[in-house]
Formats: sequence, structure tokens, C-alpha cells
Amino acid sequence: MKILILLLLVTSVAFSQSQFRLNTTQFGQFSVVVDPCASIKENGLHIGIEVENIRSLYERFSITNFAALKNGYTDFVGSFGLSFTRGMYEKTRFYSGIRLGVIARNGGHPLFGYECGIDTNLWENASIGLRAWRDYRSDMEFNDGVNQWRNNGGVRLSFKF
Repeated sequence: MKILILLLLVTSVAFSQSQFRLNTTQFGQFSVVVDPCASIKENGLHIGIEVENIRSLYERFSITNFAALKNGYTDFVGSFGLSFTRGMYEKTRFYSGIRLGVIARNGGHPLFGYECGIDTNLWENASIGLRAWRDYRSDMEFNDGVNQWRNNGGVRLSFKF
């Protein structure tokens, strides 16, 4: 019985260190994001750069370019939302938030959507992550298209500063 109690005590302490919670540290990071599926499908590079301030809430500014599409585009997006972590050393980060921005394609067109992602530390000051986002794009009409919700996903490499 004593061994069982000791085992339960040790495992409860170990699992309490890996709980899912709001991020407690504050840091900034610079990231490069690539959407590999869109890049392969369109035979061009869908790439972006980001600057982000992270704590329990995060704020990010990104610039993304996709020149391979007809009349290519650049978008300027601000994102904000909640940042979570798990583990005693906060090696894994989860986040979810809102995206608002402008698409520069034959003028300016509004963009809004939402996102979620996960980052994991490679080293103390570098991480790799996956993100999925869904945006309502209002730039489709210029190409005889219909404005619509578009799904995207990306891989990002980030460096803390």
C-alpha cells in the first residue's frame, strides 16, 4: 500500500509539471513562414516574415508574398490571441487567435480570419512550428472570382530575441 501511495505521489508531481496553461514568459521572436502546399501547387514560393511579441496574449505583424499567382499579392496582417504552453520548461507553445489585414493586389482589399498553431523549441532560442489559418479574402473579384474563405497552412522557423 505504501508503494502504491508513493507511486501515485511521484506520478502526480510529474504530471503536474506538464499541465496545459497560459504562457508565463514574455519574449519576442522573428519568424519565416512557408506554405508548402500552395507553393507546390502553384510552382512558386508562398513565403512570409513575422515579428511577434509573446506572453499570455500574443501580437504579431506579418508580411506575406505569393508572386506565383496571376497578378500575385502581398498581404499585411496583424494577429492577436491567446498563447498556451505545457511542460515545466515551456518547450511547446500552442496559440489561437484572430487575423486582420490588407491584401495588396490591384489596390487594397480587407482580409480577416482566424488561426491556430503549435511551436516546439529546437534550441533555447529557436523553434519550429505548424500553423493553420482560415481567411475571408476580398481580393478575388478582380479575377472574375468570388470573394471567399480560404484555408492555408504553413511551417515556420522562429528565432527569439
